[in-house]
Parts: sequence; C-alpha cells; structure tokens
Amino acid sequence: MTAIEGMGKSGWQIDRRVPLMLFFILGVQIGTALIWAGGMGERVSRLEGVSTVQADMAERLARQEEKLSHALESLARIEVKLDRREGE
Repeated sequence: MTAIEGMGKSGWQIDRRVPLMLFFILGVQIGTALIWAGGMGERVSRLEGVSTVQADMAERLARQEEKLSHALESLARIEVKLDRREGE
C-alpha cells in the first residue's frame, strides 16, 4: 500500500503525535519573514526616493558644467580679441 492509496477519501491528515510547538515555531518563522519583507519594502522605497533626488542633481550638475564650458569658451574668445587689440 502506497502513501497515496492510504490517504483514502479523507484527504490529508495530521498525525496527533506532531507537537504543537512545531506549528508555533512555523508561525513565528512566517511572522518573522513577513516583518523582514516589510522592512525590505520600506528600504527599497527609501532608496528609490534617494535615487530620484540624485538623478535630478546629476542633471542639474550636467547643465551647470555645460554653462561653465560655454563661459570658458566666451572668455577665451574675449582674451583673443584683447590680445589682438594690444598688438595694434
């Protein structure tokens, strides 16, 4: 007789010899896992917010670098013009 044949029509049954402490420990582990998963969700949300702020700051920094580059080019052209006038 196999285990499946032995189940009969009643389906799964828990043996009375299984200690209640086993179910308690399983409940504690499941509860702990749920609390941990909730903490991870909060941490991910916080990191996504920080990432968004950093992306915005990186974009602003890139714009400032571009403005500085244009200002340096303008300064170089002004210096060239001044050098030409001084040579005259």
